[in-house]
Amino acid sequence: MKKRLLRWLLPLLILACAGAVLALRGIPGGAPWTVMVYMIGADLEDGSGLATRDIEEMQSALRADTTLLIMTGGAESGAFFSASECRLYRVERDGSTLLSAAPGSMTDPEPLRALLAAGGEQPRGRRALILWDHGYGALEGFGAAERPLRLTLDSLARALQDTGAAERPLELIGFDACLMAGCEAGAALQPYARYLVASQETEPPQGWDYGFLRGLSAHTDGAAAGRGIINAYCKSYAELYARFPQLRQPYTLSCVALGELPALTEAAGALFTSLEKSAAAGGYSDVMRLRRDAWPLGRCVTTAEYDLVDLGSLARACQAAYPEAAGVLRALDRCVLARDGSEAGIAGLSVYFPCLARAQDRAVWRERLESLPLGEGWISLMAACDDALDGAPALGPLRQAGERSAYLTGEQLAAFARAKYYILAGNDREGYYCVYASGACELTGDTLTAQWDGQALAALAGERQIPLAAFLRQEDSRTAYYYTPLILLENGERPRNLTLRLACDTAARQWSLFSAMEQTDGLMTGRQELPLDTLARQENAELWAFRPIYRPRSDQERDTLSWTAWESTGYFDYDTLPLGDVTAVEEVPLPRADGQQYWLQLVVCDTYGREYAAPLFPL
Repeated sequence: MKKRLLRWLLPLLILACAGAVLALRGIPGGAPWTVMVYMIGADLEDGSGLATRDIEEMQSALRADTTLLIMTGGAESGAFFSASECRLYRVERDGSTLLSAAPGSMTDPEPLRALLAAGGEQPRGRRALILWDHGYGALEGFGAAERPLRLTLDSLARALQDTGAAERPLELIGFDACLMAGCEAGAALQPYARYLVASQETEPPQGWDYGFLRGLSAHTDGAAAGRGIINAYCKSYAELYARFPQLRQPYTLSCVALGELPALTEAAGALFTSLEKSAAAGGYSDVMRLRRDAWPLGRCVTTAEYDLVDLGSLARACQAAYPEAAGVLRALDRCVLARDGSEAGIAGLSVYFPCLARAQDRAVWRERLESLPLGEGWISLMAACDDALDGAPALGPLRQAGERSAYLTGEQLAAFARAKYYILAGNDREGYYCVYASGACELTGDTLTAQWDGQALAALAGERQIPLAAFLRQEDSRTAYYYTPLILLENGERPRNLTLRLACDTAARQWSLFSAMEQTDGLMTGRQELPLDTLARQENAELWAFRPIYRPRSDQERDTLSWTAWESTGYFDYDTLPLGDVTAVEEVPLPRADGQQYWLQLVVCDTYGREYAAPLFPL
C-alpha cells in the first residue's frame, strides 16, 4: 500500500517543486494574469466615449485573480482621462485606484515605460500588453497624434527593451487598433513577447469585445488567450451585422506565434530577393502586376493608401513564377495560429509593399524598415520599388478615339494595369466637379471604351435627386464602397468635415448609404465611423453634400488631366440632405440641370500607380 501511495505522490511532489521553481524564476505556470492597457483616448474618447465604454466592459468581465492596469491620456472627456496628464489606474470590478499621474504625452514612450514597469512588479504570472487607439500600419505606427509624433514600431520596441521584456517576455501583445497585424510589427516585437494579436484591416468603431477577460484563467496561455480574443471579437461583429446589415464593414483579427517570425521573415526575404532581381532586370511591371493580385488592406473604409498587402495572397500570386513563395506559405501556416473575420481570402499577416502611396518620406521609411530584422532582400525590394516609381518614364495622355473610347499607345498597353472613368459636370469658366466614378471600362485591342449606361449615383430626398461626388472605390469580396464629402453644420456655426460612406452589392447593384466618418489629420479610419442616426439626432444641424469644384493647374492642359489631379478652387456646389432621411441612394438617370454640361473622362492606371487621362467627351 505504501509503495502504491508513493507511486502516486512522487509525480505530484515533482510537479509541485517544478512549479515553485518556475514561480521563483518569474516564469508563468498556473499563475494569474496581469493585463496592461495603454489607452490613448484621442478623438475616439472625446467624440464617442469609446474608451470609457471599453473600460466599463473590462470591469464587468474582469476575474478576481486578474490584475488590470490602465494608463490613460490624450483626451479631454471621460472620468479616467486628461489631455495634459498620463494617469495610471489599477481597475477592479467594483472601482478603480489612481496609482500615479504625471504631465506628459501618451505619444512619448515614457508613459508606456511606466506602465510596463508597474506590470513588471508582479513577480509571477503571465503579462499582456494591449495598445488601444488608432493604428496606421508598418510605417506610420500607433497613436492618433499627428506624424511624426506617433509611437513607431522602433519606439515601442525600445520601451519594451528598457523595461526588461527581453529577459522576461510578455505572454501577449495586442493592438486594439487598425492595420497592425503586419510582419514588420511582429519582427519589431518578437524579442519581447510570445504572441501577437492584431488586425490586418481597419477595425470597426467598437473595437475589441473585452468579454474575453472572463476566460483568462491562471491556466490560460497566450495562444489560448489569443484565440479567446478572436472568438469574442468576431462573434460580436457577426451578431451586430446580422441585426444591422447596413453597418457592415470588413473585420479581421489574427493570433501570431512570434517565435516563428524569424523563419517567416527569412522565407519572405528569399522571395523578395528574387522579386528584386526580376525588377532590376527590367521586370518591374511584371512584379507590380503580381503585387496588385495580392489582397490590399486598409483601403475599405479609409481615404488613404497605406500600401499594405496580405502576405499570403502575395505569395499565392507569385507561386507560378517563384518557387520561394511555397516556403512563405509554409512559414505562414506555422506562424499564424488563428485568424478569423469577414475576409476569408487573407492569411493573417500583411507586409508593406510600396506602389501607390507617395505621402511617406523615403528617408524616413527606409530608416524605419532598416531598423527591423527583415533581411537585406526585403529592404532592397522596397527600395527598388520606390526607385522605380521615381524613374518611371512618362507615357503621355490617351488619344481620343471616338464617342466614349480612347486609344492606348504600345507603351501604355505594356504598362496597363486598370481603367476607370469619371462623369464630370461643369464648364470651362466655372470648373468641374465629379458626380460619378466607375471602373466599368473595357479594353479591346488598343481601344478603351466606357460602358456607361446613362445612370448617375444620387441621394434621394423625397422627389429631389442629389448627384453625389463619389471617389475612391474600394472592394471586398462582395461589396463596392464609395465615399462622398459632406459638411455638417451644427447650430449654424460649427462645421465638421465628414465623408459619407456608401456601399453597393456588386451582384445585385443595390445601393445603401449608411454612415459617415469624420476626417482627422487627412486620414479616416474605421473607428471614426458615425452611424447616420447619430447625425439625425442632432438638433439645429444641417448636412450638406458638397462637390468641390476643380480647375486645371496653370501649367497643365485641361483635357489631358484626370480630375483627381486638378486644383481645387476652394469653392463648392452643395445640396442640403435631410438628416432624418439620408439612407436612400441609387443610380438614377443623369439629371440635366439648365445650362449644365456633362462630360466623360476615361483614365488608365499604369503599373506604377499613375493615372493617364483622355480628353473630355461631352455627353
